[in-house]
Amino acid sequence: MLQLSALVRTLGVELLLGSLLLPLLVRRGGAGISVLRGVTVLLGVNLATHPLAWWCNRALASWLAFEPRAAVIEAAVIAVESLAFARLLPLPWPRALALAAAINLASFGFGLWWMMR
Repeated sequence: MLQLSALVRTLGVELLLGSLLLPLLVRRGGAGISVLRGVTVLLGVNLATHPLAWWCNRALASWLAFEPRAAVIEAAVIAVESLAFARLLPLPWPRALALAAAINLASFGFGLWWMMR
């Protein structure tokens, strides 16, 4: 799979789901966040973390089997994105963690489905 095509699919899933979840998370405890700001932060954070995750996957491929490698990389991405969402949106950290986990697990699941179809 090419990195650009994986990035496009990731952005499609994560921006769509993130833009749907963000108003719910804001309404339940976040500061007022405009849709434009939310989508911009989601996009920027994804553009920063996706290439790093892609590179880590390639670098660790000969050392770790797929399952533990994917778990480590996804956990790291969720942690980094949680911190970014908490700081940039701003959201309380449990809501930032929920957002990062939801969108990353959804895009990871979609990516698995895409590869196996």
